[in-house]
Amino acid sequence: MLLNWKHWVRVWGRLRRFSILWISLLTLALVLLGAVIFSRLEGKTLEEGIWWAIVTSTTVGYGDFYPVTLGGRAVGVLLMMVGIGLFGGITAGVATWIIDYRSKLDRGIKKLKYEEHILVCGWNENGEELVEIILADRYERQIAILADLPENPFRHGRVGFVRGEVDEQTLELTNAREAKTALILGDLQIKDPYGRDAKTLMVSLMIKDYQPEIYTCLQLFDTRSLRHVQVSRADEVVVVGSVAGGLLGRAVLDHGSSKAIQGLLADQGDEIYRIPLPSVWVGKRFREGLQLAKDELNAILIGVEPVDGELRVNPPIDYVFAEGEMIAVIAEDRPKPKSG
Repeated sequence: MLLNWKHWVRVWGRLRRFSILWISLLTLALVLLGAVIFSRLEGKTLEEGIWWAIVTSTTVGYGDFYPVTLGGRAVGVLLMMVGIGLFGGITAGVATWIIDYRSKLDRGIKKLKYEEHILVCGWNENGEELVEIILADRYERQIAILADLPENPFRHGRVGFVRGEVDEQTLELTNAREAKTALILGDLQIKDPYGRDAKTLMVSLMIKDYQPEIYTCLQLFDTRSLRHVQVSRADEVVVVGSVAGGLLGRAVLDHGSSKAIQGLLADQGDEIYRIPLPSVWVGKRFREGLQLAKDELNAILIGVEPVDGELRVNPPIDYVFAEGEMIAVIAEDRPKPKSG
C-alpha cells in the first residue's frame, strides 16, 4: 500500500530546502533537452549534442560544433542565457554548503566522525599546550574538544570542536563511543579547588557511564579529592598542586634536580614514552633491556608495566620481561620497537 499523502507532503517539504538539488536537476534537464533538440535539428549524434549543450550552456564555446539551422541557433541562445545562471547557482550552492558546514564545525554544532581519537573535556590555560603535545606525537591522533566556548579554541586539521557541557547529547556529537582516551581539565571559573575537582570527578563518572571502555585522565587541584577518584571510575589522575610541590621539594633537597624533571615534562627535548615491549626482548632481563634500549631504540629504559599490573619504575635488575608488557623509556621521539 502506498504511503498516505501527508508523508509525501513531508518529503516535499524536506526536498524544497535542498535548492542545489533542484538547480542541478533543472540544469541536467536543460542540457539533455538542448542536446536532443540540437542532435535532431543539426543531424548530429546524441553524444555530440550533449557535448555541444555543455560547452554552450557554460559559454565555453570551443566551436567544434555549432548550429546552422534557425531552430538550433534558438536552442543555443536559450542555453547561453539560462545555462550560465544555472551553473552559477550550482557553484554558489556548493560554496554556501561548504561555508555552512565549516561554520557549524567551528561553532561546535556538527557531529564529528572521529575514531580512536582523544576527547578533551573542558578548556583552561593548560589546554593549548596539551593539544600541541598530542599533535606532535608520532601517533597523529585526532582530538575532539568538548567545551562551553563560542568557537573552536584550537584551529587545526586534526582538532574538532563541540560546544556545550558534558552530557549525552554532546558526547554523541563528539562520537565518544569510538574515542580511545578522555582527558578532563579543571574548570578554572570555579575558584574553590575542591569544588572545581568535584565537577571534574562528576564529569568523569558521566563519561564512564556513557562509555565504560574509554580511558579517562583527570586534572585535579586538591589532594583531598583523591579519596573520591575511585567513585568517579577514573583511570589516571594528575594533581596539579602535588606536582608543583614535588618539584619544589626536589629543588630544596637536590639542587638542580627539578630542572631535569621539568625538562621531561616540557614539550621540548627528551620525553617519557610508554611503548609495547619489543617481542625480541621477551625472556630477557631488565639489565639486558637497559643496553638494548640504548642500542635499538636510542632511549633510556626506566620502567616496565606487567600485563594487568601497574607501571614499575626501576624494577629489580633481574626482572624478566614477559610477552604483552609495556615499557617506559626516555627518548627524543617516540621509539618504534622492532618485531621479531
